[in-house]
Amino acid sequence: MGFTGDIPLSPDLRKVARVACNGCKENAPKLYNYTGIKDCHLVSKYYGGPGKCNFGCLGFGSCVKMCPFHAISMSENGLPVIDYGKCSGCGICVRQCPQMVLYITSASTKIHLKCNNRDKGKAAMVDCSVSCISCGMCAKVCPVQAITMREDANGSLPVIDHSKCIECGLCVQKCPRHCLHKLDPITTEHEHGTVATNKKKQLHLLPARRKLRPETMKSYCKKYLLFLILLLTFSISGCGEEEQIKVTDTRFSMDTFVKIDAYSDKPGAARLAIDDAMQTFQKTARATDRFNDGGPGSLYEANSKAAAAPVTLAPQLAGLLNYLDRQPDAQLDIAIAPVVDLWQLARSQNRLPAPEKLQESLRHTGKDKYHFDAAAQTLSYNDPDVKLDLGSVAKGYAVDAAAATLKKHSGITCALINAGGNIKAIGNKPGNMPWRVAIQHPRDPEAFLGTVMLHDGQSAATSGDYQRYYELNGIRYHHILDPQTGQPSRLHQSVTVIAPSALDADYHSTLFFLLPTTEIKNRLTAAKDLAVVIVENDGSIFVSENLQQTWQPAKGI
Repeated sequence: MGFTGDIPLSPDLRKVARVACNGCKENAPKLYNYTGIKDCHLVSKYYGGPGKCNFGCLGFGSCVKMCPFHAISMSENGLPVIDYGKCSGCGICVRQCPQMVLYITSASTKIHLKCNNRDKGKAAMVDCSVSCISCGMCAKVCPVQAITMREDANGSLPVIDHSKCIECGLCVQKCPRHCLHKLDPITTEHEHGTVATNKKKQLHLLPARRKLRPETMKSYCKKYLLFLILLLTFSISGCGEEEQIKVTDTRFSMDTFVKIDAYSDKPGAARLAIDDAMQTFQKTARATDRFNDGGPGSLYEANSKAAAAPVTLAPQLAGLLNYLDRQPDAQLDIAIAPVVDLWQLARSQNRLPAPEKLQESLRHTGKDKYHFDAAAQTLSYNDPDVKLDLGSVAKGYAVDAAAATLKKHSGITCALINAGGNIKAIGNKPGNMPWRVAIQHPRDPEAFLGTVMLHDGQSAATSGDYQRYYELNGIRYHHILDPQTGQPSRLHQSVTVIAPSALDADYHSTLFFLLPTTEIKNRLTAAKDLAVVIVENDGSIFVSENLQQTWQPAKGI
């Protein structure tokens, strides 16, 4: 959408975001008081939200952070408020809301359902004092049959066909829960004579809906011409020195926080680019997640069906398996899921796996238990009990995918993607400086070992025994398992790898964690584009020769 001057977009054409929830602090009772990180995705996934309603707004304002036009704010009652002078109807807030309480509609529509609760009757009443109870009264009284009760896997809600709706308001009057509202359409008064765009700030040169006398128009034109001359002069004198604004977004995916810092002289365009990259990351995450259904061709589907017949893979999953199929290393086994599951069960019960069960689970691991057909892009299992687990590489792969999407957008000068320690640099920092990245101390969560520098295109990833572990009798049992023994590897505390891609860094950090340092050194001789920082099991630190010039240890290390 380009610069529109003082010409407003027709309400019939304009799209805006609306909030399908009225479960504010007064209407929706709380189950508990949440004091953790204020992120809707995190709370939704792990805590279910502090309110009784499973479908309502969580109130932590992730939509506010995601809006590229700053068109959303959180009200005192805990619900988002849309500024229709800024809202462009881009849909970013809708796509990212984990509760699906935001939706895009025409600015001209008047009848809206301000509820997302799909429970029925008493259950819905308990959750919220103004919730829809799926009684169907609105559909019964509608004189033009513009409302239907739509059932889905989560329950039922009224759906309004605005092409049929005559906006008589009868449904609003008859709704026993007052969750249907007749709202004023978004007019040019909300827009202040302009249309919100994703471009630079608009110039309100001429007031909207005001007729100008010829002599007044001449005056405006002279001023406008002078302004353009000054603007052109400024642009020429400052060419190549435009102010770089840092735009940041953080979201929760793959059990970690994904953060993108991007520099641009067009912050609106940068936010759209970051949103696109985040969506790519999440799409890749869904395809490679073995615990949640990511749709056709996902790892979840393959683990469920590939033992019966070959499964055609989604492009995201096929691309990762193509990479792994070319790696000769038997030390990194992606068919180790049965062993991982056994350890996770033992951890939940604060015990160790039974030795006989561990040996049994190892019989269902190994590269010979599955077959990836690179030509057909299919996956089949030779063992009904085999399961693949891509946790060792999927995060790096998703970071690379997000970076590729980000680089497709113009206006991004440089960026840094960080997915729980899987880091990728895009370009150098403003001033053509490398990115300085800190490596966490494996025994002190408040300290770091030192810093390394990443240049354009480089990535870093760390595997360590401190990330997911539990202790029994003073012994640490972590999540990085040796596929030969089924036991946690005891060779190192942490291994950080600098590599040309995030996938390379993620893959080799896990692989090197399973190898003795002598073998790692031999591999580094052949792979000149890899660099490592290793914390040995005794606490000593090895830094590869190609990092010696840039490695800066922390004080006291």
